[in-house]
Order: sequence, then C-alpha cells, then structure tokens
Amino acid sequence: MNKILRRIGVANVAMLMLAATFLPMAEIWALDGWGDNYALVEIGGNTAINCAGGEINYESGDVAFSGADVCEVGIDGSPDQLYIADDAMTFTIDADEGYVAKVWVDGNEREIDGDNFVLGGLQVGGIHRVDFTFEVPQPEPEPQGEGNTEATFDYTYEGTGLDFFVNGRMIDVGAQEFDANNHVNFTDTYDTEEGDETVTFTFATLFINVINSVTINGQTTNFENTFETQKARYAGQFVQYEVVADKADTYVISSVASEASREQVPIGNFLWDNDDNSTEAFGDDIIGHGTIEFVSVKYEGETYTLEDFGEELGPLFDFTNSDTEDNTNGGMVLPVGAEVTLRLTPEAGYQLTNFGINGGEFEAQENVGEYTFEILPGNGHLAATFTAVDDEVNAESDAVAEGTIEFGGEEESMSVGTARLDVADATALTDEEKAAFRDQVEGYEMKNFLNISLYNTVLKAQTGDSWDTEVEELEHDATITLTLEEGVDGNDIVIVHRKDDGTFEIIETTYDPVTNTISFKTNSFSPYAIASRAVISPDTGAFFRDGFSASVAVKIASLATSIVVALGVMVVIYRKVCR
Repeated sequence: MNKILRRIGVANVAMLMLAATFLPMAEIWALDGWGDNYALVEIGGNTAINCAGGEINYESGDVAFSGADVCEVGIDGSPDQLYIADDAMTFTIDADEGYVAKVWVDGNEREIDGDNFVLGGLQVGGIHRVDFTFEVPQPEPEPQGEGNTEATFDYTYEGTGLDFFVNGRMIDVGAQEFDANNHVNFTDTYDTEEGDETVTFTFATLFINVINSVTINGQTTNFENTFETQKARYAGQFVQYEVVADKADTYVISSVASEASREQVPIGNFLWDNDDNSTEAFGDDIIGHGTIEFVSVKYEGETYTLEDFGEELGPLFDFTNSDTEDNTNGGMVLPVGAEVTLRLTPEAGYQLTNFGINGGEFEAQENVGEYTFEILPGNGHLAATFTAVDDEVNAESDAVAEGTIEFGGEEESMSVGTARLDVADATALTDEEKAAFRDQVEGYEMKNFLNISLYNTVLKAQTGDSWDTEVEELEHDATITLTLEEGVDGNDIVIVHRKDDGTFEIIETTYDPVTNTISFKTNSFSPYAIASRAVISPDTGAFFRDGFSASVAVKIASLATSIVVALGVMVVIYRKVCR
C-alpha cells in the first residue's frame, strides 16, 4: 500500500514540476535588421549568458552553445536572446552532480541526445523560446507487472470514489473513465495462490472522508466510523477498510462514502513553506525570516520527541521539515487532541509578530520561542510572520532621554531576535559604593550613576510579552550613545565602569555639548557613572571651570562669533558709504 501511495505522490509532483516549467514569454525587443537576416531564440529561466564564451549559466548546471552569429542580452527583465544566422544551433548540456537536465522548445519537451540538443529548422525572422530545467531525478516507480489472476470489475460509487486493492495489489480504477452514473466496467489482474477461495479487498479514501458501506457481489458490509476506528484505519493521508469476499471471475462492487464529521477525523495535518519568496506557497503558510522546530508532543499522558517517531508510534505521528534549495516545504501529522510544542525562532533583527494555526489557540512556554497548541481535526496551514524590528533602548533614568546601541560585530548572544538596552538610575548604590567610583577619577565631578543592562529579546507573538535573556558580556565592543536630559559640567568627560568582578575601568567618551549626547564603547554591562571636569583646551586655550557647562560655553562662543560677523558687515558698509 505505501509503495502505491508513493507512486501516486511522485506522479503528482511530476505534474507540478511540469506546470512550473512553462514560464511567461517576455516582451521581445528589436535588433535593427534582425528579421531580414536572423532567427531569434529566447533563453528562459534563471540564466546568465556569457556571449563571448558561448555559455549559459544556471544554478544547477551550464549549457554551452554554438551557431549563434550575434548574441544580445535582453533588457527590462526580458529573457536573454540569441540571434542565429544559420538554420540550426547546438546546445551542449553539463548538469551538476545529482541533477538531470530537460529542455523545452516553445512549451514542448524535447529529447536530449546524450549531452547535446540540436535546435533545427530555424527560419529567418522566426522566434523560438527555449527553456532548460535542472531537476533532482525522481526515483522510478517499481513496475507492478501483471498479476496471476484476471478478473472483471464492475464498480459504481455514491458520494466519493474509492481506490481499492485486491490481496494488496492496486486495481487501476483511477485510470478508468466513469460514466454519468459514476459507473465503470474494466478488467485488471491481481495475485492469488493455488487453492485460495477468498480474496481481501482494501478500500481507501482520504482521512477527511468515511466509507459507510461496500457491496461485493450482493454481500453488503456496513462500517462503523468513530474517532477510534478511524485512528486505527489511518495510513499515509488515507483511511483503509478491509472486506473479505469470495473469489470470483467478476466482481460487482458498489460503495457509499461521504465527508467525515469533525468528530470522526482522526488527525490534524498541517503544511507550511519555509521560503517567503516561494511561488508554490498559499500565502497563509509561510515561515519566512525564521525557523520552525519540533520540540515534543504529549498524547494520552505520554510525551514523545522526534526520536520516538517511526514504526512504534505508526503513521499517526509524522513531522518533516525541509529548507533546501530544492525543497522548502514542511508538514506535520499528529492525532487529534495531542498537545504539540514547536519552537519558532526569528532571525537576528526580526520578531515573531503573528502565528496562525487555523484558528486554534496557542500558549507561549517558559523556554524561548516555544509554543504549545492542541491538534485540531482536518487539513490546515501553519504560518508565522516574522517582521523586521529595530533594537530598543529603554531609558528609565531621570538623566537620560534616549539612546542607541550599535554592535561591533556578529554576536552569538544576539543571533536571534533583537536587543534591548535598559538604562536606569543606580538607586541601589550605597554612599560607600559611590565613593569608590569617585576614587577612580580624582578631580572629576560625578552626578549621574546609571545601571546599564543588555537583553536579547524574543517577542511572544500576539501577547505583548517577551522572552528576555540578559547578556552580561559581548564578544566585540558595542557603541552606546546616550542623549542626556541636561548638559554636563566641564569639557573632559569619561565613563567609570564597575565590572562584575568589582574592578573598575575608565572608558574614553565622546561628548557633543550641542546635542547633549555622550558615546562610548563597552562589552560588558553593570553600574556606570558619568564623570566630568574642566580642562584647558590645547587648541584654543579656553578654560572651563568646574560648574561651568560646556554647552553654555558653546552657546557663548556662537554668540560671540555672530557679533564679530555683524561688526565686520558694519565696517564694510561704513567704508562704502565713506567712499
């Protein structure tokens, strides 16, 4: 049965890949005189053409070409174009390891002779579209071959048509053409052993349906459909029903199936796409700028992790998640009523702002990024919206109006979410502790004592709360800029920092008296103090006394400059008048 389902899945995937191959024609641009001398060949797909080298580069392979008399690169997003003077050109295909190439001409697949494909029959003024695709080859389905017993199947269904198997061998009912009365008559084969007097039919329908009854050669079997029976029947997106019938040359079969009620559906089936640029996604199933991980599931009093999944738990428990160049899809199957815990982690600079699970409620857990929700019946999409968010400075100090933090390099402690810098008055410092700060810089005035703390923040979606992990030390120095409510006294400003081990360090500081901002670099976070003093400037000879604000000095200097300029203008005017 599982092999049959895999074959069905491969066929569906192949159809999707075929549909995705046909790319829209782009607008053609003109080359003077091309219609009188050349044929135009447009090369579609994700390509980069090297006109000089006669090569087309793809993500998973390369194609060399010859026979092109002129090579022009398209503009305004149009495909690359080759202008061909001859009536044929040759493409030599080099696929990367693990990939196979296919070629499509004007929407029709063409055969490739080894590594070569010849595009012939080109007419002057003609236009052709060529698409190359490089795909991971799908495994060839194992040939079913012929069974050793032939029979006629006369089948009629009511509600939903069924797949069915005889003695484990799939009967090709899906390939038949039913009439308007949902009836078909056809011949197929299955396997029996010598002496068999009965055969076992297995009927299958999607898990969102139920089979109410099946009649084989006049014998009717009615089925009980409860949540427990459907759990037992579930296998790989289908529920399976078995009926034993007498062996015959002809089987007249009728079935009645319908959509399952919510109480009869045994599993919840969730899908998502890890690529926010995916063209195959549905829009409400995107996990972009973040990751999703399975943590655990609790069911009937037991807790399981992915290591427990497999034959022991059976098909009711399944989790797959791929985030590769070729496959970005994820899916999860769990029994209804199970409580699953997932970890949703944002990229650095992003936060989870919305989390959708088909209307179900979720609860944030103690561990960062973990959410728990109950599995509801049926199919659904799982989506998580990760939004770009700036780092935050939370200024709670009376001395600080606002601020910023800029990291000096990539920080492991900041690899997810965003940063929050808390700046508060160090009110818990004792007079003795403040005196120890002052002892580090004699001759400086020290008024502002601050507690500066750094946190890695991950928002809890739709709750207004967050997981906050304190970061005590960084790998690189970060630049902190604080805008003070008032200016500082003096023109020599330093930061005194008491480290976690009790030792002190003096940090050089840049002070802008016009904007009242100070900037300094540090890689650890604990109590700080702003210290200032007045010194004579070696450049100007200006002297700032203690208690004389540098910002006031700047304003005075600015006023003096304005007066000098005004006097100069007056002198010029006076001289002109005197002349």
